[in-house]
Amino acid sequence: YYVKSEKEMRKLFPYAEEAIDNTQKIADRCNVEIRFHERKLPKFDVPEGYDSWTYLNKLCKDGLVRRYGDEAEKARAQLEEELSVIKSMGFVDYFLIVWDFINYAKTHGIAVGPGRGSAAGSLVSYTTGITDIDPLRFGLFFERFLNPKRQTMPDIDIDFEDTRRNEVVDHIVQTYGQNRVATIRTFVTLKPRSALSFVAMAYQIPDAHLKKLTRTISEKAKDFSEAQADSSRGWKFKKLIQDPYYLNMVKKAEKLLSLPINLSFHAPGIILSDKDLYLSCPRENGNIGTVEYEYPYLERMGFLKFDILPLTNLSFLKRIETLRKENGKEEIEIQKHLEDEMTYLVLNKLHLALIFQLDATSGMRSVIEEIHPSSFQDIANILALYRPGPINEIPTYTRRKNHQEEVTYLDSRLK
Repeated sequence: YYVKSEKEMRKLFPYAEEAIDNTQKIADRCNVEIRFHERKLPKFDVPEGYDSWTYLNKLCKDGLVRRYGDEAEKARAQLEEELSVIKSMGFVDYFLIVWDFINYAKTHGIAVGPGRGSAAGSLVSYTTGITDIDPLRFGLFFERFLNPKRQTMPDIDIDFEDTRRNEVVDHIVQTYGQNRVATIRTFVTLKPRSALSFVAMAYQIPDAHLKKLTRTISEKAKDFSEAQADSSRGWKFKKLIQDPYYLNMVKKAEKLLSLPINLSFHAPGIILSDKDLYLSCPRENGNIGTVEYEYPYLERMGFLKFDILPLTNLSFLKRIETLRKENGKEEIEIQKHLEDEMTYLVLNKLHLALIFQLDATSGMRSVIEEIHPSSFQDIANILALYRPGPINEIPTYTRRKNHQEEVTYLDSRLK
């Protein structure tokens, strides 16, 4: 598939000279240049008497005193270092934009998460109030988030209570204008189960046979290799495709995987621009609406994505806090209660409903039973280990945590 030249078209359609002449006239009048890697972030509107750089400095230095009090001087060098990196990489306005919509949420009674991902390693994020996790206390690395030798875009994912998340998006639209703010297009693609349904429809395969096969495949499987590797159903799938009839269905469906079948949009993601977006991207409704490109292409074009994540757990926690206030109980300072013994007793009894990230799967329950968390560090380690790469090392970690195996190092500097 490619766009044919005028010469090829004339050869293919010798009796359509007028149509080809007109097509070429239109092509000659078209002139568009897509500029890649040209930052399109809007300038933040700072108070009178400041520019973006001095205002970010003010927010950070005020926050440093607020967060650390008499200990502020010990953290100042780290703060100055981070600010210099942020300035050199051209992300000053990015931090101010994120600070603004988080500050809006906090001052309007909208619950905001404490921060997640590598952004929690930033002292600038902590002192401005973008995150509420002390990176110095937990030994987190700013370089994991931003560093000059790794030219990646900053990515600060922020959780908001799901019932009021749209108010935050409305604030961003009102601040920058709907012509310059947009949700992002994604495409729903065929996965194993849906691909098999298409094959069954085309070949008039009985519904009973289709269901017999799809029941052995996890909904989360992206391809048939993942379906085979699934710990709960994979063995059933492998056994069934030993039958040539079902294997033939799978081979046909395999060719359809990843084909786009429906339009959707990136649920939490929005992009902002310094100019009207329709000048550089097609939009769903002319000058407004969803941008019709997926984010990897938008990133190449210089757009930064802001993830405004709706989280039901935050709404749940806010309801608890409201009930406590109504019953005259004092507000809980989370940071002071990270080692609360009752919490770990509840965790180890596997009462995990609505505990964010720990209530996800039966596999996570097994890991908690195995590791038996007794500190906040254990929870952090469980979440770091329960991922496709390091998951196989969980037994080693457990034995070493319980002093059943010696901790060894490839190099003494790793200590």
